[in-house]
Amino acid sequence: CGDVCFAWSGGTDALLDVLKRESVDVIEGPVVRRGGRGENGVSVYVRDPDENLVEFISYESADMQRYGGDGDPLASSRGAEE
Repeated sequence: CGDVCFAWSGGTDALLDVLKRESVDVIEGPVVRRGGRGENGVSVYVRDPDENLVEFISYESADMQRYGGDGDPLASSRGAEE
C-alpha cells in the first residue's frame, strides 16, 4: 500500500461533511501536522478502496485556530512519532 496527500482548500469542516456523506471512515484527524509546504496544517486521514493511506491537509488559518489545540502546533506530530 502507498500513501498520498492532497491539499484541501475547502476547510476541514467541509471535508468532514463530504467524507461523512460518502460514508468514508476517518482513520485519524483532524490533527495538526507539518505539511509538504513546510508549514503546519490540519490533516484528516482515510483509506481508499485499495487500502492506500490518503491524507487531506488544510492550510487555512481558520482550521488551525479551530483544531490547533494547546498552542503547540507540532504536539500531534511528535506524539505520532514517539
